[in-house]
Amino acid sequence: MRHVRIKKVPMKLILLVFLASSYSQAALEAKGDVYCTSAKEYITTVRFLRDKKEFGLSEKQIQKTADNVSMGCNDASQRYISIMKLLTKMGVDSRSAQKHSLIFAQKTNEHTEAFIEIFKNAYNPDKMDLDVLTSLKLSLSLSADYQGNISQSVQNFKELVEFCIDNKSLDLSSPQCANLASEITINGSQFKEELIAPHFKKLIQFLQKDKKGPQLPLLKSIKIAKDLVKQGPLASKNFIQAFTFSTSKKGLNFSHKNGLEFATKMTKRSIQK
Repeated sequence: MRHVRIKKVPMKLILLVFLASSYSQAALEAKGDVYCTSAKEYITTVRFLRDKKEFGLSEKQIQKTADNVSMGCNDASQRYISIMKLLTKMGVDSRSAQKHSLIFAQKTNEHTEAFIEIFKNAYNPDKMDLDVLTSLKLSLSLSADYQGNISQSVQNFKELVEFCIDNKSLDLSSPQCANLASEITINGSQFKEELIAPHFKKLIQFLQKDKKGPQLPLLKSIKIAKDLVKQGPLASKNFIQAFTFSTSKKGLNFSHKNGLEFATKMTKRSIQK
């Protein structure tokens, strides 16, 4: 039996191939480019829409939609399909669902997941029980339109919602809670290093209930906390320290009114301009 000799591949050749491959990928990434499964995204979208006769799209419209989706790169068809399925299931007309689904085809998986998570929380009867249109607008503002860390958007929103609808905390109505939670979440988008929700909760607790705090009414506490938390993650710490010191006998011995003014002034310096 003849032995087949396998020629050894020179190590230099292996290194050259590896370096060439690494260099091409590095060059691609340096330009901000990525490899895209555009054909797969196109085909998946066409097959999905052809199967959905109830959407009433012509073949020309189907192909145009698939073309738009394919430009969203990897997983674009799945993002498009998941939003279409969710919105049409919730009673949104197919034209509106199509419009919003195409937005997420061009976004990331994280944006899509954030939209779905927030929408479910807003629309769920056991959570906020908002109507479809309000849930849709709210979810878009905290996902597709959100400018900060998208995972923080979801975390901030969910934590704030639990806090503001809890009858032992703020006990707000669902519409009031939705407005408050979205406003604070959007204002916190600039602080990417830390969640803003815990600091809002600390401020509310101190302003309203803490024995060393000013013990203000709920609505006034919310108004002040909303304003102060815009100063970022150090807002709650600066405010509590400043108020406690300024109103103590060993500190400045201020009245609660003057202590509130002093603490607000200190808190407004939480961010160095």
